[in-house]
Amino acid sequence: MLDSAAPAEPGRRRAWLFDVSIAAAFVAVGQIDVWAPRHIVWADDPVAGPAALNSVLFFVVAASLAWRRRAPLVVSCVVAGAAAAQAVITATAPIGLLLDGPVLVSLYSVAAYSRRGQALTGLAVTAVAVVVHDLQDPAIRSSDGFDDALFWWLVHLVGWVVGRYVGSHRAAAAMAQRAKTLEGAVRTQRDRIARELHDVVAHGVSVVTVQAGAALSVLDERPDRAREALMAIESTARGALDEMRRLLGVLRAEDVGPSFTPQPSLTDLAELCEQVGSAGLPVAFSVEGAVRRLPAGVELAGYRIVQEALTNALRHSGASGAEVRVSYGTDDVVLRVVDDGTGAGEQRGGGFGLIGMRERAAIYGGELTTGPRDSAGYAVHARLPYPQVQP
Repeated sequence: MLDSAAPAEPGRRRAWLFDVSIAAAFVAVGQIDVWAPRHIVWADDPVAGPAALNSVLFFVVAASLAWRRRAPLVVSCVVAGAAAAQAVITATAPIGLLLDGPVLVSLYSVAAYSRRGQALTGLAVTAVAVVVHDLQDPAIRSSDGFDDALFWWLVHLVGWVVGRYVGSHRAAAAMAQRAKTLEGAVRTQRDRIARELHDVVAHGVSVVTVQAGAALSVLDERPDRAREALMAIESTARGALDEMRRLLGVLRAEDVGPSFTPQPSLTDLAELCEQVGSAGLPVAFSVEGAVRRLPAGVELAGYRIVQEALTNALRHSGASGAEVRVSYGTDDVVLRVVDDGTGAGEQRGGGFGLIGMRERAAIYGGELTTGPRDSAGYAVHARLPYPQVQP
């Protein structure tokens, strides 16, 4: 299972520190302009109104920028609302970096880090706030004041457009990376399945070899025993050939090698449920229909699907109990795994465990459905057909 959280953590930390630095810079500029005796930043344009009130409003405007990536729409509304409130309360609207800088940063952020609907909402709220803000400025009626206001309106709009452009490219790059990651996950799952099918075929060939030797040793003295051995050879070889055909259709790594570890089957599910119960998730196991001897590959695929479903329930669902039911039909076996947890949809196991389950079902022409239950919990339902049934 891939873990993308650890590599991304340093990048998120750096982005947070950068945003905090931007907010701190605007906080410092605003407070200096409010409290400095000669208004160092804008000597000819002092900020009107109570200094304490302006200090609080400017602090809110600037400090909120520290969350511009995490909650861009909220930050945009807070900045716009505080800027408009300062102008309405003091009846004087300062023009320039003191307010327009934070407004520009918030507009860029809501455009770059939000979906289109939220980005348009942020633009609309800011536009209303800017109009309310500028109408409180007595200088707005003069041609010079209007030109100043028009300049900042255009700057704000350009900032929003640039944010949308950057955001769309970032989203496209993220989608491409996600597709690449999923492609690698599918390849990894297929390699694993190929290794297991390789073991199934190797085991079948080994059985054929042993049975052939046994048939030769009793061929003259006990032809009935030889006949039984030859029938077993035919059955085992036929199954091995079927698995070989499937093996050739699976993408596999060049270094796939034999393994002598016995592969699990559906008869091992009761033990698996006990192991999961010992790990903290009680599992009720039941079987419907007459237990049949299925092709080794189907047995392995069914076991792995149930194993992955229980693993996801144990790790991600917070469930207090689960149920596994195996139903044998005349030409298929149906597996159902349900739990009563709160784990959400495709996020279980990062989605890669579900990829493996779907690949296993698809190899045998089966079906897999997963999703939240109507009442509570999560359900995995798999149907695996098989061509022949051996009692």
